[in-house]
Amino acid sequence: MHLIKQINEILAFVLELLMFAVVGYWGFQQGKNTFFKYTIALALAAIVITLWGIFAAPNSEYRLDFPIRILFELTLFFIAAYLLHKLNYTNLAICFTLTAFLSELIAYIYRQ
Repeated sequence: MHLIKQINEILAFVLELLMFAVVGYWGFQQGKNTFFKYTIALALAAIVITLWGIFAAPNSEYRLDFPIRILFELTLFFIAAYLLHKLNYTNLAICFTLTAFLSELIAYIYRQ
């Protein structure tokens, strides 16, 4: 069981990084010129990273209590999956959603 928790911690971290990248990539696709593409991408990624850092990061003093934190994390993961779908990466969005849900389910079971 301990191995499952360790693997899930790594998986959760990879999902977080992918979520940040997806939000930034979607933002990049919204700009009309290079300056706005990068501005939107960086701004959206910074917002999501900040929210995650405040409310979900393990060492944050404002970390949400369990199980509310799980719902918060799922919401951000599902937003990223929706953005993948909007970018026409539907199969990837489905895989991301299922993986995120599995990771959060394991986190819920083991109270991670």
